[in-house]
Amino acid sequence: MNNINNIMSKEKISNEYEVKELTEQLNEYKHHFKMYIRILAVRMVKLGESRIKVGEYLHVNRQTVGKWVKIYDEEGIDGLDPDYSKCGAKSRLNDDQLAELYEILTDPNSHYTMKGTKKLIKDKYDVDYSIKQVWVITRLKFGLNYRKPFIRYHEEPPEAREDLKKNFRNWFRNRRFSSTWWI
Repeated sequence: MNNINNIMSKEKISNEYEVKELTEQLNEYKHHFKMYIRILAVRMVKLGESRIKVGEYLHVNRQTVGKWVKIYDEEGIDGLDPDYSKCGAKSRLNDDQLAELYEILTDPNSHYTMKGTKKLIKDKYDVDYSIKQVWVITRLKFGLNYRKPFIRYHEEPPEAREDLKKNFRNWFRNRRFSSTWWI
């Protein structure tokens, strides 16, 4: 009997530690809705709430709650993080083709527009993308500029803003007092 009480008290301490850890994780993930809901569901189950009640409170299926608890028990908090890496259609250009396309587009002697990039992809790789998808590839995947796919420069000369203000003020003063400033 003493052995059973000892085992139960160890489980209670372990469960209390898990609940405390889950509470801390809730504070960390309060701005990530899906993770917050999953951690909250696991925490409620660990506190003794039934999976059916937790599902009703959170408006999810009881089997989903059970799945989250099982994933948490096997993988911990990281297992609850939704993995969207395998979602969506697979790219029609492989990694080597994308790397080659990046090299072509970032060559300083080439100047491609979105339509030109679309035509290049069609001619070179026989893949017909929409302009929107070409934009996604050049802008989001490659980090290139929208109008012409050049590399975006994040640095500017230190005095660039002051020069622009000074030149604009001088230009504006000269135009403002001229009799033909509206022409």
